Amino acid sequence: MTNFCLDLSQYVAEGGDVVHVPDLYTNTLTSSTQSTEGTEITPVVAALVDDSITVTTHEYVAFMIGDNTMSQLASIYNLNAEYAREAQGVLMNVIEAALAAQWSSLSTTSVGDTSNGLTDVNIREAISTLESANFRTSDMAIFVHPEVYWTQILGISKYYTFDTSTFDAIKDGLLGGSEGGMRHRFKGVLYDIPVFTTTNIVNSLQTYRNLLLTPRAFAWAVRPMGGSIETEFGPTPLRFRVQTEYQLRNLATLTVVDFSYGTGVLRADGGVVLNSSNDFVTS
Repeated sequence: MTNFCLDLSQYVAEGGDVVHVPDLYTNTLTSSTQSTEGTEITPVVAALVDDSITVTTHEYVAFMIGDNTMSQLASIYNLNAEYAREAQGVLMNVIEAALAAQWSSLSTTSVGDTSNGLTDVNIREAISTLESANFRTSDMAIFVHPEVYWTQILGISKYYTFDTSTFDAIKDGLLGGSEGGMRHRFKGVLYDIPVFTTTNIVNSLQTYRNLLLTPRAFAWAVRPMGGSIETEFGPTPLRFRVQTEYQLRNLATLTVVDFSYGTGVLRADGGVVLNSSNDFVTS
């Protein structure tokens, strides 16, 4: 989801805790006809709504590796570095979960309900909602919980009995395409919209809050806590700060990986919640 939603990290790379984003899509613009050549035109004053993302949540992962373990495995590989990379993955997952939790801030009508599984009609209704608001299908992505994908979506007969002589709604494969094994959690293409699974989909009140999103619906940003790496374009701030210190009283090495992040909603009308029961199985 972080790869899909708008990343505003560059705007806090040198400090600051609030990213201001002008909403360019709230204007109601109209066309006018110049009935008499040379007459003065009547412009509309452009309104820029100030959306913002607050980057103040400080998150960390801390771990210790004892001397005995370190001495046993140091000759094989850098154990501390491996754990640090794992910690960075844990922190990125924190952002993913925070983005998925923004579902309740979407203003567009949700589809589906608590009692039933996700249906083809639900998915088409959600796509229709966004297209009717002039969002392009080519900009959308579907994010569902793995249980919803495997026990509900793949139980829809229209999908698994797809006939190439009919409307090309579902691409080849389970839901699709040659990229199925190449992209993490990419499950295919449905109505020309990529489908992804993520366990970060919110499960509340016996309901999975699956999402149909456009890129500007949600945004996120990471503010570096310090440190940089040299690139061909000069120093680039490191997304994660990794600090290591030997603790004599513990006979162990302490490592802390941390960062500061924030998430928020830019276009409340840029997504639709796909509700489905958390225990319904489509046979």
